[in-house]
Amino acid sequence: MIHLFLQEDGVFIELENDGKKEFREVNIKELIDIFNSAVRDVVEDVIETPLLPPGTIKFDIDPSNPANYKLYMFKEPTIGPITFESRQYTVGYPASVHLFKVRNRVVTQVKIWAIQGKNLTPDAPIYHYPYFNAYSDGRICIGTNRIPVEEPWQLFKMPDILKVMPSNLGLSTHNNAGLQGDSLLKAVEDKPFPDTWLKPYHKKLKDILKEG
Repeated sequence: MIHLFLQEDGVFIELENDGKKEFREVNIKELIDIFNSAVRDVVEDVIETPLLPPGTIKFDIDPSNPANYKLYMFKEPTIGPITFESRQYTVGYPASVHLFKVRNRVVTQVKIWAIQGKNLTPDAPIYHYPYFNAYSDGRICIGTNRIPVEEPWQLFKMPDILKVMPSNLGLSTHNNAGLQGDSLLKAVEDKPFPDTWLKPYHKKLKDILKEG
């Protein structure tokens, strides 16, 4: 316990610990220096991030090389373009979580998972991305494309780039629609993707954010 007794020329301090008392006398300047030092000791370091794209839910940067990082982005359900072989469609996309891994300012890996609804919680169940070019672990095949990204905020354009990349049936689709190829796309043309067609990934949002 600490007791302070103000005096005209300073402060008389009484320290009590386990029944033992200790007394000190300091001037006002010394007391102010003590308080300022204590405040500085408890101030936490401020961590600044670069400008990030809308929808960012997690950003991990390599402290030794800021050109290397991982960024998770949430996208609400939408209706947009898709290229299947040489044919163009406009289809419904479910809400999704994108993971972009960037090394030396180049996108080296993309993963996409589907998610239901617009409200994210750590325990929200995750689903497989239901369209083409997707592996079972969420990785998206981008071929030999090298996509430069000078700054993290530029990743906002990546979901739209992925939509128009040519796709095919080289990888099996992961959904419960029972449809493939053009039949699948015609079934969701200009309409929302049904949540009931999403195939469970058997993990939660907090799991994929931890694993990467």
